[in-house]
Amino acid sequence: MDHALKCMERHSKQSARPGVGENLYMTGALDVDKVKMAMKSSAAWWRELAKYGVGPSNNFTVALLDRPGTKIGHYTMVTPMAWDTTYRLGCGVSHCSNMTLSVCHYRPGGNYINQLVYAIGDPCTSDSGCPGSYTCSVAEGLCNVV
Repeated sequence: MDHALKCMERHSKQSARPGVGENLYMTGALDVDKVKMAMKSSAAWWRELAKYGVGPSNNFTVALLDRPGTKIGHYTMVTPMAWDTTYRLGCGVSHCSNMTLSVCHYRPGGNYINQLVYAIGDPCTSDSGCPGSYTCSVAEGLCNVV
């Protein structure tokens, strides 16, 4: 992940990653285990998605972007994590001089106006409701990769 290695506290230029969504997470701690940092950053992004949400319509709209009091700049980079057409993911964690930085790229980037973020299905209620070796997070109603 070249952008993580640059240790920049801002998103890379969209022109440098056409069609690719990007998430950033940073902490002032310099001795963070890279695997734990990756897990912590993805959990923080999911919390932000849960906090601001896309609403019951599950539709990514201009009105959603214009809501007052939301961190829309970052939020629009969080939704690719949930976008059901996103199928490629790459992440990098770098220890920088003043922070530890986590960067993830998603392809395709999602955030298509007036499109559903994901197909809504029945929530799982047990591991048997999930494919293969996935496990069910009953609280979320989602199947998790083991």
